[in-house]
Amino acid sequence: MRQAVIILLDSDKSGNEAAEKLRKNDKKVRRLLNPDYVMQFADFDIVQDPSYAMTEPEDLLPIELAVAAANIYFREVAEFREGGTITLTPAEVVPHLNKQVGIYDALKVAAESHASHIDKIGLARAIVALCETSKADQALEASIVVFLDRMKALFKGLNRKRRAAEEERLRHRVKALVEQQRKIFLQDHPESATREQGLFLFERIGDGLDQSLDAKGIRDQMLALSVEFGLDGEASEAIPDYDRFKSKLQVLQDAFSIQREDALRA
Repeated sequence: MRQAVIILLDSDKSGNEAAEKLRKNDKKVRRLLNPDYVMQFADFDIVQDPSYAMTEPEDLLPIELAVAAANIYFREVAEFREGGTITLTPAEVVPHLNKQVGIYDALKVAAESHASHIDKIGLARAIVALCETSKADQALEASIVVFLDRMKALFKGLNRKRRAAEEERLRHRVKALVEQQRKIFLQDHPESATREQGLFLFERIGDGLDQSLDAKGIRDQMLALSVEFGLDGEASEAIPDYDRFKSKLQVLQDAFSIQREDALRA
């Protein structure tokens, strides 16, 4: 059964290539992953009218916060290397920003101009440290607030997709349960079944249902079928109009969708 998986990719060349592969019409891939849940960073459009590339989460960093975090990283690295530390300023980084170059790549170019380098893990640690313990000036505090608001917007979008993926997983699980029990029932009772056996089928299905809307639709439909075919009647009597009962079982897994469509047509 397909798991509740969402994927967030960068919007750079490698991210675009990976997204294309994961979204292609491949049965093996689609059995494991719904292409609707393959997301790219630029899809979220968090920063309005940015003046530089928005291809990865680091691009959510205001320049002041990005530079402050980079300088923390440089100081930490300098403790384990010969020579002094470097200190960047926003004025050294901003000229490298453009529609093709985002925050991290601009930091990297600026660091290289000082014969140094920066890595994403070290930068991320410094960002977390600043956001958690900063007692900085007001300009940096304002940048932290902006960054955290942007991250909240990103995770709000991710959580929306995660919930949708989880709901889809539950739908698939519920439908698989109903279909499995239906096949077992018809294998055991291909031509006829007693009312009691019909009730047992619905009990087995009901025991495995969750509290989702799809499960509620199936419960409601099983109750309606119990009334329609008199399953609460004499236990040993055969289910009347068995072929029609079997046809109703055929679509039981889609009960909620059918009920919703009927309501829209009403």
